[in-house]
Amino acid sequence: MMNKYKETLYLAENPPWVVASCITVITIISVVFLYNTTFLLMLDAWNTHTYAHCYLIIPISGYLIWTKRAVIEKIYPISEITPIFYIASLGFIWLIGNLIDILVLQEYALVSSIPFIVWAILGRRVYLELLFPLWFLLFCVPFGDFLLPIMINFTADFTVGLIRLSGMPVFREGNYFSIVSGDWSVVEACAGLRYLIASITLGSLFAYINYHSYKYRIMFIVLSVIVPIFLNGLRAYLIVMIGHFSGMKFGIGDDHFVYGWVFFGVGMALLFWIGSQWNDNECKEIIPNNYIAVSNAKECNSKRKIFVSLSCLFVVSVWHIINLVLSYDENSAHRFEYISLKPSGEWKYSGSFTDWKPKYFGVSSENTVFFSNGQDKIGVIIEYYANSRQGSELINSRNVLINEKDQIWKEIISNPKRININGKQTNIVESKLKSTDQVLIIWQFNWINGVNTISRIEAKLLNLRQKLLKKPSLDAAIFLFVVDKDDPYYSEIALTHFANDMFASINKSLSLSSGVISK
Repeated sequence: MMNKYKETLYLAENPPWVVASCITVITIISVVFLYNTTFLLMLDAWNTHTYAHCYLIIPISGYLIWTKRAVIEKIYPISEITPIFYIASLGFIWLIGNLIDILVLQEYALVSSIPFIVWAILGRRVYLELLFPLWFLLFCVPFGDFLLPIMINFTADFTVGLIRLSGMPVFREGNYFSIVSGDWSVVEACAGLRYLIASITLGSLFAYINYHSYKYRIMFIVLSVIVPIFLNGLRAYLIVMIGHFSGMKFGIGDDHFVYGWVFFGVGMALLFWIGSQWNDNECKEIIPNNYIAVSNAKECNSKRKIFVSLSCLFVVSVWHIINLVLSYDENSAHRFEYISLKPSGEWKYSGSFTDWKPKYFGVSSENTVFFSNGQDKIGVIIEYYANSRQGSELINSRNVLINEKDQIWKEIISNPKRININGKQTNIVESKLKSTDQVLIIWQFNWINGVNTISRIEAKLLNLRQKLLKKPSLDAAIFLFVVDKDDPYYSEIALTHFANDMFASINKSLSLSSGVISK
């Protein structure tokens, strides 16, 4: 066993850990300070219910590092240059995330820099011994919002499926369903994202503490991903049953959330019990306490550690300087004119027929216009963003058709669709909204600097191109909507007719306002 480490470990009776630790901590704090905007936005997310557990990650990581001190204190901290290139690469990823306003990329770049800083200043062997505690910090990053629609749909499918298996009639519209005793809906709080994140976090920690082989660790982590998904579906079904058999007295108020966490606690206890039955016979290798090796003085002295520390700070600072250079100067920015939609063809201005509006945040301006051709009435809403930036960008998970707790409207369906406009195939998202007295069919697409798209990735890449060229940009979300009628083909025919007549006019108005084409 000792031979495995003889060529790779540098040990000493009294390694200079006080100086090395201070340099490492100061470097990490300095890097976090350089990424202060990203760090503060990450802290904001921790104040939500979904990510409140993130406050515990740093103390847990620190405790796991402390438990390794008996081994670590005998390893001579040897500074290395190689990790600096990884830190530089992460700085580049942060820059891209900042330019295209993807906060999660910035946050992962920040947190991922910490393990590489430890590697750079303290050496590979220290890094490998602290591998899990250091990378456990990734759970600090608020991640998973993109899973919400998928998990909501799965929970609705699972719950309705179990209700039908119980022999109970159920009527479903999207994520809303009704049984004989009352109406239910699967919203974000019911999706199980909090359970999933908590389960993966606890499962990873349990696997690290209780198993030594990677096989068992990976198996248990995979199990901690699968179990909470089905457990949440079962939780939703049981809450519906509690509400049903109690005459809607229980399971619909605050006790709804209490039952949820009780079910989750029981499920996690069952998961840990299953994990405790697994027999991991692979013994963890222990570094002998009496093994001493002489290290290279140049690689171990404090001056080299300070040099490596300053190098880490330098490569991070470079990307911040580049970001400042590429940042668009809003004071000298082209001022976008108000977008005026003019009637075209047989369409004339008309009065409003609905009070619905999408919930978009940070818009530079918006325009709502209603048109009629004497037979059909079509509404147009344009939400547009001039020179998008973090918190004020079109592609943002907060931008939705309706709020989750909307008391009037509910979203029945929302699916991508390919339509033909003036002989050209165009991708849109078709949605159906329903209120007590009205049903709307909505066609939505994004206009990014002259390009129509519904792809979030393509939109971000188009934004990146504009910023790299230091050119102004205009992003717009365009909504065409009509009141649905009994005829299943009416909405598509009416919206297609309007799009064929008005689409060119809408595109031209946007292009003129953004400067994509000249007047």
